[in-house]
Amino acid sequence: MMTVHKIAGIDACGYSSYLASRDGACRRGDYYLGREGQQAEAPGMWHGRGATEVGLDGEVSRDTLLRTWEGKDPTTGDIVVRRSASGDHVAAVDCTFSAPKSVSVAWALADEPTRTAIEVAQDRAVITALEHIEATVPLVRRRVDGEIRHEVAGGLLAARFRHHTSRLSADQQARREAPDPQLHDHVAIANMALRDPSAPSASGRWAAIDSRELYRVAAEAGAVYRAELAAGLQALGYPVVRDGRYMEVAVISASLREAFSARAAEVEAAVAGFVAEHGRRPRDDELKDLVVRSRHAKAAEAGPAFSQWQARARAAGVDPRVFARPPREAARPLEPARAVAEVIAELTEPASPHALTRTSATFDTRQLRIAVAEAAQCRLPGSQVEPLIAVVQASPQLVQLTEGHWTTQPMLNAEREVVAVVGRRAARRDGALPSRLVVDRAATQARVPLSAEQKAAVRTLTGPQGIGLLVAPAGAGKGEVLRVVAEAHRETGYRVIALAVAGDTAQRLAAQTDADLGATVDSFVQRVTNGRLVVGPTDLVLIDEASVLETWRWQALLRHMGAARLIASGDSRQLSPIEAGGLWPLLEREVPTAELTENYRARQPWARDAWAALRQGRSLAAVEEFEARGQIVISDTRMAARHAAVDKWDLDRQQGAREGRGPEEYLLLTDSSNAEVDALNRAAQRRRLEADELGAASLAVTTQEAEGRRGRSEDLHPGDLVRFTRAVHLDADARRVENGTRAVLVGVDPERRTARVRLADREVGLDGSHLDALRLGYAQHVYTAQGRTVERAYFVTGGWQTDQETSYVGISRARDASYVFADLSSLDAEPGERDIALAEFSRRVAVSRAKSAALATDRGDRVAETTVEQWTSAQKGNDGPEVGVSIEPTRGVEGSATSESRTTSARERWEALKSTYRDRRVSREADPGAARREELVAQRIEEERLRRHERDSERER
Repeated sequence: MMTVHKIAGIDACGYSSYLASRDGACRRGDYYLGREGQQAEAPGMWHGRGATEVGLDGEVSRDTLLRTWEGKDPTTGDIVVRRSASGDHVAAVDCTFSAPKSVSVAWALADEPTRTAIEVAQDRAVITALEHIEATVPLVRRRVDGEIRHEVAGGLLAARFRHHTSRLSADQQARREAPDPQLHDHVAIANMALRDPSAPSASGRWAAIDSRELYRVAAEAGAVYRAELAAGLQALGYPVVRDGRYMEVAVISASLREAFSARAAEVEAAVAGFVAEHGRRPRDDELKDLVVRSRHAKAAEAGPAFSQWQARARAAGVDPRVFARPPREAARPLEPARAVAEVIAELTEPASPHALTRTSATFDTRQLRIAVAEAAQCRLPGSQVEPLIAVVQASPQLVQLTEGHWTTQPMLNAEREVVAVVGRRAARRDGALPSRLVVDRAATQARVPLSAEQKAAVRTLTGPQGIGLLVAPAGAGKGEVLRVVAEAHRETGYRVIALAVAGDTAQRLAAQTDADLGATVDSFVQRVTNGRLVVGPTDLVLIDEASVLETWRWQALLRHMGAARLIASGDSRQLSPIEAGGLWPLLEREVPTAELTENYRARQPWARDAWAALRQGRSLAAVEEFEARGQIVISDTRMAARHAAVDKWDLDRQQGAREGRGPEEYLLLTDSSNAEVDALNRAAQRRRLEADELGAASLAVTTQEAEGRRGRSEDLHPGDLVRFTRAVHLDADARRVENGTRAVLVGVDPERRTARVRLADREVGLDGSHLDALRLGYAQHVYTAQGRTVERAYFVTGGWQTDQETSYVGISRARDASYVFADLSSLDAEPGERDIALAEFSRRVAVSRAKSAALATDRGDRVAETTVEQWTSAQKGNDGPEVGVSIEPTRGVEGSATSESRTTSARERWEALKSTYRDRRVSREADPGAARREELVAQRIEEERLRRHERDSERER
């Protein structure tokens, strides 16, 4: 992998001393080993066309290195790139290329000739990645007609240093052991580059580099490095295999890699501690801080490392002699044509785990380049990645939608198929339809009186077309509408089938509509495929939460529907599909659609208005309503926010118990990680244990994750609320328990490893094979809570995952009250800066990550970008679009917004925050100090802007 670290001018002397000695000769490296495994000299080498141009070749001296970092011509000493006198400029950028752990272990256990050959492969891989950066990345800027343009440099000045080990772990230091093997190279790219001589400029021969571009290309260049390294290892006779986005040496097992990963385990422990406190994994800058804090000083030499590593391998049950040499002859290179075909298939086949459209129907050029480079691993050397990218882009399997935005032909074909089939169904006129008399009678017999818009929706959905859609915001009473529609069809002779993506949602819909069958969409498709279910023109299929259906699920469903009628309800302003989707807004245009707008769930009128504001992207209006009523609690840290949420939950549920309500009516929510769900669940369970509300007996439950790794561990007690995390098949005579089903644990037998749980409609027994499906059910992730209604909700939010859709769903679960719990740390605010935290929370709540179909972008409807001005306009209640700042279709591969997708820079972001204070609904006459307070807030924001600008930019990258 490639990681990037800026070397500030003020740190240049110290960092150069780490790489090269003060007297001009190369210094002893902390992590460089000689032939016998003792510490040895770590000679740095010059690379880059810029270095060649000025005559820098061979080993690096500290004086020359510092000269380039000071912006001076390395031969004349003349200043060619100006530097800040304060030392806060970027002197250089350290790009570190780290070999996969299996490669380092193979190197550590190999004989001397093989170690040398592996290092030659590492040399070639690092140099290839550097050449890729130099040839393709627009690192220098030029002003043309008053505009800044980025262009590829004519040459870079880079100093490369080889290290062989990681930092010592605490245990290794205490035992005076050798550190773990970790083959890696530091490539320090000076913050000065030659301009391309073919592009004349009045700005001079040299230019500073834009270091942000190195962060943006890190994933791509890292993949180029690994592809070249894999090719080199294959040439030596090592079998290499893809491992997700990375590659490993096949003969080095995961357990052996773990035996040489003490330092990595130490860092992971630090990360786990961070997760426990903050409820999320650390951002890049926070991870860097954790790594630095957990470092240990270098101990005295512990003796030859290679002999220690061989002993460590034997302790792990492995004979190190097996790995002295590569296990087989050099592999024959893959035919280029075959490699290209495999890469294109891997990236475009819908079933491929590496498909470009697996999680989103569209992707940007940066994502495409990264994916191609990763797909090249184990197929082609890194030097062939750039030509491979050009071939893939020209493939008929890829479709360019707009400048910088793409999709695949299979994705377009699937979307077109769904839209066409839906259109034909909408034009179809069914024969046996509920009569007006039947419809009116069903509406009259509704369990609650229907409103005018609900009656209109019933009439639309019982019309002659073969399909109908119902747009239903949270709490709009869609259940009763669908029940009436189902009853009218049932009285006309239809069988009613209730479907949803989630099993518990399907069962809830089946219960609401008295359906003849309730099932997940996948189960329905499987039953029809196997012939166990036959559907025809007298079947009515109802789908709830249909806006979360991925494109492939829509396609499969429609292919197995036969002549059945279809009615789907959904809301594109709530959660998006997990995988590629976003078809719902397009289908609304093709199908007769009924829409509900009234809110029957929230009891208070102000809450109904606030929910509507959230749904429309008017986040400031919504936040102000909750803030005015004391329903936003902002703590200093994420851990404190969780404690505050559980405190309020505990107080309310005890009051609810006195009023006859059970604990299931009080729901803890988070939009963060599963780790935070676990933390909230454990805290809630602890409160009930302290109150003697749970049985003393306990049953330990441990889930199993991928590759047999231990997952979550929990102790369950009688009386605990639990949820099923997967479907559980009981005996042949009992219905299975669906994924997501909530239950109460009524009894456990720790010795026999059995339990009994009470569901909404029955009580069932579980044996040992079912227990790992259980999870404490006091808290849920917002993604599993859509469709649920409770009395009160306690929403822990405000992190980088917070957006318009998750906020709307999280806050709209409760009839009586929803409480928001955030923290200053997650909202980038300092102690005492509550106003800044609220403004930042408002901004995050306005960000939409709703997924878009490729057809929507193809039609020019939406590239999913709205500007800060549009967002601010929406907050003011102007005629701007009722949307938030949308970033989803161009999100980076790892889930964070890319530079191309961000609609605001850090500077614009702070300007937007300042504008919120200008628009606050504070009467200056009623509060004479308001104007002064706003001025002080704006002043503090401006003072913080420069300090936070760089940090925010790095986090967003």
